Amino acid sequence: MNKIRTKPRKSNAGRKPFDVILMFKALVLQHLYNLSDDELEYQIRDRFTFCRFFNLNSEDRTPDVKTI
Repeated sequence: MNKIRTKPRKSNAGRKPFDVILMFKALVLQHLYNLSDDELEYQIRDRFTFCRFFNLNSEDRTPDVKTI
């Protein structure tokens, strides 16, 4: 998994980072469909085609509004 930051973390507190490619794909879909952050989060969870594009299963972790 590629990480956005290469600097080592000081502690293991907080959420684990999302894959760089997954976040890039989120921005591409957001631009193509003219979605807000809230709408993108909903569509990722709701549309099977978006999940396939992200290569996610139904039980996988998805980025939320604050992450996007």
